[in-house]
Amino acid sequence: MIHQHWLEQTHERFAMLYVFEQRGDTLGLHAHNADEHHNVACLTGRIQVTVAGGTRWVLITGMDMALKVGEPHEVTALDPGSVSLHRYPNGKPRAYADITERYAQVPLRQMTFPLGD
Repeated sequence: MIHQHWLEQTHERFAMLYVFEQRGDTLGLHAHNADEHHNVACLTGRIQVTVAGGTRWVLITGMDMALKVGEPHEVTALDPGSVSLHRYPNGKPRAYADITERYAQVPLRQMTFPLGD
């Protein structure tokens, strides 16, 4: 099971936090347009990012990577309890307009890492 949370300081600073309960939990293959484009950071544990064509990267705690706009990708936990942070450089996607009803918010005062510039 994957728990999703959202973080928003302003419309320009938005991120989704994913907590993977089990090894193998996956955010299946998907892609984003420019509005929904994000990068991926591993906050705890290890995650694997696989892009179309089968290229795989393993991110350990503290590592991040940028994805290309429109690049199909999936994110898989390699350790139970792994956490990934997906930061959206273009701010809150329109598709997340109703985010407050879908997921829990994590108060920013509890965060110990930057959401970006």
